[in-house]
Amino acid sequence: MTMLDRLPEFQAAEIKVNSRGYTINGQKYARVTSALGIINKPGLVGWARKSVLEKAREVIKRLAKSSLPIDADAVLLELESAGSERDAAATLGAAVHTLIQQLLTEGALVDLPPALAPMIHAAAGFLREYQIQPIHTEFTVWDEARHVAGTIDGVGLQRGKVVIWDWKTGRSLYPETALQLAAYATLFRETTGVAVQEAWAVRLPKNEGETFEARRVADVNRSYATYILALELQAELKRDPWTGEEREEDA
Repeated sequence: MTMLDRLPEFQAAEIKVNSRGYTINGQKYARVTSALGIINKPGLVGWARKSVLEKAREVIKRLAKSSLPIDADAVLLELESAGSERDAAATLGAAVHTLIQQLLTEGALVDLPPALAPMIHAAAGFLREYQIQPIHTEFTVWDEARHVAGTIDGVGLQRGKVVIWDWKTGRSLYPETALQLAAYATLFRETTGVAVQEAWAVRLPKNEGETFEARRVADVNRSYATYILALELQAELKRDPWTGEEREEDA
């Protein structure tokens, strides 16, 4: 029996996941991605700004046509719904991950929602085109020293190489995704003793006829070193520079 055959044994730990992070064997762990929040994301900022402006323009035009006074409170109330787009995106991502996991573990899907079909078909296309044989999905890894944990979307074999991947349903693949994957690859090795040869981010399209976008982390070791810098900076920013004491987090 190889170490890859023993992967399910590493998931025998008591693992609980919530919006704030992980609890593994009674110990709390932050999400691997939590440290990436300190990285400036101009693309996301631009998208958020554009979304709010488009919503404001739409609301003002509708109120102007209705002969009703353009009330600032009414406009602001409708603008708050722009945040629901981010929630909808997160819900979409969770649904896609669940369906792909079901497809890979059960071999088929029943009643595939038409709106999600392009992403599911693209995921299958990535695995087929890159000749990857999935061997595990939703594999949780953690670092007991740094107290961070994350869940790898997929682990597989590609012509004898161990590869991992992460599905993305957003508009782009951002550089910090490479840091996330590098952390996953490193923690996978530390957790299982199995080295990862390649780590892939795969963006799935929302429209039929479009293809997936796949990008490989060029240098896992270098990207992991950068991730550690982000993690250390995050920890330092939680510390009050005047007292040296750690600030209390909001409940």
